[in-house]
Amino acid sequence: PVAGRVLRERVGVPDLVLVSTAVRARQTWELARSAYEHPPHHSDEPKIYEASVDDLLLLVREVSDRVQCLVVIGHNPGLEEFAYVLSGESSDPAVVAEMSVKFPTSALAVLTVDRPWEHLVAGVAALRSFDVPRG
Repeated sequence: PVAGRVLRERVGVPDLVLVSTAVRARQTWELARSAYEHPPHHSDEPKIYEASVDDLLLLVREVSDRVQCLVVIGHNPGLEEFAYVLSGESSDPAVVAEMSVKFPTSALAVLTVDRPWEHLVAGVAALRSFDVPRG
């Protein structure tokens, strides 16, 4: 629930939440979504489990342009590497430094992108915040 509250504070209501089909990821989303009066649309996505950065890039590139705010709930090392690879020069250096210390369970990296999902490549996002909400 704490992660859900932090997510809501940082990004508002996402248009889509992609959730790994792994039990732990689905349980995480069930707890986090309780922070929303009207939970966002989510989709269980088996491709997230054991996904590499390239796998995650391919997955996100398939997301509709109607989705302005996307949340991906999955696993390390893939998601941690994904956040680093996407983070470009416009990222907040202090936040990048904080994220580089440790990316533990329940970590929440918020990145902004100024292009359609289909054009997502390394270094185009700005890392805006990094939190490790714990209850």
